Amino acid sequence: MTTTYESLADFAQSAGTVYFFLLFIGTLVYALWPKNRARFADAARIPLREDRAVGATRPSIASSRDERPRAGGGADLESEALLPMSSASSRERPAVSVELTGRRVVAILGLFFLVMFAANIALIYFALHTPHGSELENFYDASQAFNAQIAEARAQTERDWKVEVTTRAEGDGERIMVEFRNRDGGSIPDLEVTARFEHPFDPALDREAILASDGLDYEGVATPVRPGRWLLVIEARRGPEQVFRSENRIVVADTEANLEQ
Repeated sequence: MTTTYESLADFAQSAGTVYFFLLFIGTLVYALWPKNRARFADAARIPLREDRAVGATRPSIASSRDERPRAGGGADLESEALLPMSSASSRERPAVSVELTGRRVVAILGLFFLVMFAANIALIYFALHTPHGSELENFYDASQAFNAQIAEARAQTERDWKVEVTTRAEGDGERIMVEFRNRDGGSIPDLEVTARFEHPFDPALDREAILASDGLDYEGVATPVRPGRWLLVIEARRGPEQVFRSENRIVVADTEANLEQ
C-alpha cells in the first residue's frame, strides 16, 4: 500500500509539474498571439471607459451650488468662496492609470516563475550540502547507543592505529582498499572489515561490501555506485567487538573516486 501511494504521489507531482508548465506555455502563446492583440487592448481600456462614464453622469459642483437654497448672504458668500477652491484642487489632482497589456502580463508571469526557479535552486543546493537526518523511534535507546559510540571512539583513539583508505572505479562499482597498521607499524590480519557507501539523502541507494584480507590489506567491491557525493563508512570488528570505525566523504566520478578530508 505504501509503495503504491508513493508511486502515485511521485507520478502526480511529476504530472502536475508538466501540466502547469504546459499551461504557462499555452497562456504565453495565447497572450502574444497577434490576432488577440486588439481584444486585449480593448479589455485593458474597460476600466478607463467606466471611470469616464461615471464622471459624465455625476452632477457638477457648480450646478449643485446654483440649486442649493440660500438662507443668508453671509452663508452664500462663504460657500461660494469655498466651492471653487475644492473643485480646483480636484481638477489639479493627476489621474493615475496604467494600461494592463499582454506584454506586462507576460513580464509579471516571467518574474513570478523566475523567483520560483531561484528559490528551488537554492533549496536544492542547501539540501545537497546539508547532512541528512535520521528518524529515531526510541530516544532513550538512541541516547544509550550514543554513549556506547563515545566509549568505542575513546578505545579506538587509545589503540593508535594507522588506517589508509583508497578507492578506484571497477566496472559499475568501486573497489575499496583499506590498510590497517598498529602503533608499531605491523599489519592487523584478524579483522572483519565492511565498507558502506551511504547516499546523502536516500538510504535505498546505500551499497555495502565485505572486505577480504590478503594477509596485509583488505579489499572488496561495492556495486553499483552512482557518480556523486557519498559517505564511505569503514567498520572493523574483532568478534562481537567493534574496534574501528571511520567516515570519509567521497566523490565518485565516472572514472575515479576522490576522498574529501
